[in-house]
Amino acid sequence: MGQLASGLGISYGWASRVVEELEAAHYLVRERDTDDRRVVRVRLNPDAVDEVERRTAGEAGQSRGLSSR
Repeated sequence: MGQLASGLGISYGWASRVVEELEAAHYLVRERDTDDRRVVRVRLNPDAVDEVERRTAGEAGQSRGLSSR
């Protein structure tokens, strides 16, 4: 969680909250490391990949449309 927070430039608490919300919405899967319980890995839920790609493509298209004005 610390690496995620640092990479996004947000607090650990905020990163944890965002991950909790995305996990509850079934976009993310949170997994604990079997060797070190302090380590938490977060990955995109395979069932959500298509939706995330579709939304990302739609937002990219909207951004291109705004920049061409």
